[in-house]
Amino acid sequence: MSETPPKAQRKSAIEEAQLVNVVLRYFKLAGVAVGVWLSGYLNFSPSWLLVGLVLYVWKERQGKRKKLQIEIRQDTARDEQKAILARVEDLPSWVGTAQYMIVGTGVSVHALLPVAVGTVSMI
Repeated sequence: MSETPPKAQRKSAIEEAQLVNVVLRYFKLAGVAVGVWLSGYLNFSPSWLLVGLVLYVWKERQGKRKKLQIEIRQDTARDEQKAILARVEDLPSWVGTAQYMIVGTGVSVHALLPVAVGTVSMI
């Protein structure tokens, strides 16, 4: 019996996944179009469409925020010091770090907590 090589199996699986994504996207767009038509047919106010749009956008943003939080937590779990140092750049300008305290000293990453610039003392 001739089995298909693993590379061909992967390629067909990728094509199937892409096809499923296209079909799902089509049905979502078709559902929106039917919803808009139905709201007009039933003489609903256009504000209901805006309410639906606002709820959809809110749901999408919450989903993206949740995924970002999960990704940050996974990165932190993999390499805590590297993840914290990568996020230090996102802090406001008035926040400094005690980074010089841990370089080469073996002090834990917990010493890298944000502190007000004027309160950092040399160790």
